[in-house]
Amino acid sequence: MIIDKLTNSSYKLTHSSNLDILAKIFDIFNIKYTLHVSSLILYNINSLENFREWRDNLPHPCIDYENTLSIFYKLGSIFLYLEKISFQLSSLDENNMIVVNNDIVIPTNIDNIFSIEKNQISIETPLNNNKYLSLELRNKKILPILTSYKCVYSSLALFIIDIFLGIDKNPSKNSLIEKIKVIYSTRLYWLIRNLLLDDINECLIINI
Repeated sequence: MIIDKLTNSSYKLTHSSNLDILAKIFDIFNIKYTLHVSSLILYNINSLENFREWRDNLPHPCIDYENTLSIFYKLGSIFLYLEKISFQLSSLDENNMIVVNNDIVIPTNIDNIFSIEKNQISIETPLNNNKYLSLELRNKKILPILTSYKCVYSSLALFIIDIFLGIDKNPSKNSLIEKIKVIYSTRLYWLIRNLLLDDINECLIINI
């Protein structure tokens, strides 16, 4: 996706497909836009950065509890909306996210939105191996990959833990669960823990 700053408060996002779905995601956050054939123009934006730039500009590599909680809820609302219209992402991608107004993280890897059929998605193109690749998809090489649409939940867990506590290279589910014990009994602990249940079909995004 190509991002161009038009004015101090407007940006143009250019992409070849699925912009209608991306536009609906902006609707969730009441962000004004105009939709064109291959671009979205956003208005009344205070700031927009790609995720890497945003993180590099933070005063500390990790963010505080309240901001993390806010980002969780906003990302969670995106995934729940996609499920409502029978679509879902396979994973987040650190190279394909934007941060709007400093706390709305929006995935832009919209080529990786898949149709949900019988609670599964079918991935027919090679996976982009990145920091937040779903735990369920790691080491899967043979295409197509048929997996639960909830595979993105572990990707969300990886992302949230990373921006709050940091993560090690190639973490396992058990190591992530161990990592979040430092915030045991907090709301964020249980929000993350419900993304990392043993049975993927029992995993939940709680957004209240």
